[in-house]
Amino acid sequence: MLSLAESVSFCSAEHGGCGYKQPKYRKVGLGINIEYQDDNFDNTRDRKEPLWPDQALKVLERISDEDLKLMGCDARVGRPDWAILRNLAVAPPPVRPSVLMTSTMRSEDDLTYAYQQVIKMNNILKEQREKGANQTIINELRTSL
Repeated sequence: MLSLAESVSFCSAEHGGCGYKQPKYRKVGLGINIEYQDDNFDNTRDRKEPLWPDQALKVLERISDEDLKLMGCDARVGRPDWAILRNLAVAPPPVRPSVLMTSTMRSEDDLTYAYQQVIKMNNILKEQREKGANQTIINELRTSL
């Protein structure tokens, strides 16, 4: 059985859309890949690319309250764009204390280690963007998260 989203093949220009053929979305690992189908697509770009959270956020923010109601969602209680994290809340150290390995050795807990990895990767991404790295390198870094 096709869902409503699968049965729509063009973005309605009369409702503020672009009028182009809808792209195909595929889940690959933990990410989503997007494949553009339209003949008027910019040929200087690759037709297949990863869908990044900032792109998904823009799409989800454009869903009207009326459309949310048709999809069975209440815009006052929750919207799909609220599911995308924009800020990461960091638990204070008392919640994630060091782990005692032996009587003299201590180690950080798993959550502290995960925070360190996120900060490290964000710093690498920021550094590469400032250096003017090409999009392929940045995409590889983003997908290695």
